[in-house]
Amino acid sequence: MMRLTWFLLGVWGLVSCGNKSVNGVWVSHKDQDRFDVLVVKAQVLYDRGQFDAALDPAQAAYNLNPNSEKAAQILAFSKLGQIGLSMTAVIKLIINMGSDKNLSDFLATLKQLFNLTDQDLLDMSIEKAVSTNSYFTGLDLYLPKKPGEYTNATAPRGKVKLLRTVNEVIAIMCPFVPADLRGSGSRYQCTDTQGSTVHEGQTLLLHAMAHLAEAVAFNALLFYSSSTVASKDPITSSNLLARVNIVTGIKTVTLQNQTAVVGAVSELANAYKVILDPTPGSMESEIIMNFNQVIQALQRIPGIPDSVISSLNSTLDKLTKAQETGGTLEQQATAYQQQIVAKFSTVLTSAGSKITDAITKNASANTVAEIKSVCDSLKIILGTDATLPAQCI
Repeated sequence: MMRLTWFLLGVWGLVSCGNKSVNGVWVSHKDQDRFDVLVVKAQVLYDRGQFDAALDPAQAAYNLNPNSEKAAQILAFSKLGQIGLSMTAVIKLIINMGSDKNLSDFLATLKQLFNLTDQDLLDMSIEKAVSTNSYFTGLDLYLPKKPGEYTNATAPRGKVKLLRTVNEVIAIMCPFVPADLRGSGSRYQCTDTQGSTVHEGQTLLLHAMAHLAEAVAFNALLFYSSSTVASKDPITSSNLLARVNIVTGIKTVTLQNQTAVVGAVSELANAYKVILDPTPGSMESEIIMNFNQVIQALQRIPGIPDSVISSLNSTLDKLTKAQETGGTLEQQATAYQQQIVAKFSTVLTSAGSKITDAITKNASANTVAEIKSVCDSLKIILGTDATLPAQCI
């Protein structure tokens, strides 16, 4: 922990007081004096935890000289402070959680550090899917929108304050971030700064924490937990996985419950397709992109504790080896999907087997209408090309 303390002291040494000129070539002497006053004022307010108050002088200093690394950093730190993101708390939590979690559980652990409201989740989703199936009572899901651009007020990145803020931070720091770390989209539309870069460690930390916050927010939506589910296990439980456990736990399927079972299985399968969509631009694929950005940025910060990088790399290794072999982002997202749905892989087959048992046992007692109903259910679950019982022919 002592090494963490020294690391944080080094990274947190953001602005030094005094009249030292920074990037003076970009502003007049009069503006330089005003700039120095604004930066010091913003730093003092930030150090006091008055993040809202720090924003005005920080923004004013940045407007005077957007080529100033110092102004960009204090503005970015103030914005993250305003949404409650504590750098110290994040790094300590990463160290303490160890290296035994998969990516979804890792991000769920960090969710406690962020404040996402129910309205935020609604603004990030196509809809809140409330099931009418008796098996899924109280296990609502949020069906995600594509994140879009933060410059679009109707897209999740533009509409949700936390997402909009972290994207503003990414855009502010973009000119100071190494070009090979910049991705695509409006938040990366920048050119290299014409000012000096002295404290790259702070820039990389801001870049990493903003991307991590976005990944945590997206994961919170995909693996939403209602209060009842969260009370059982706030980290590894989610409504989606609770639905999987319910379907997996169905012991028998009869002519009486087969309609509800088929409805539950079909609804679950459709939800997985929407929620765990690995295609480019989806919320799931953006989680992977963000997490890769976090690791790449933190690895470049001198003095960062080895345990932080080890924990993050271990989490990614559990996800996929695709990155090491030149795998694409979509391949990594697909691996993430496979990691989450491993328990779901036999659900459809299992449900189909149980329904088949229902139709073959005491077959002579089943009416033609009952047999047709069950066979139609099997086709929904197993697909039209599946091998069906002889009674279905």
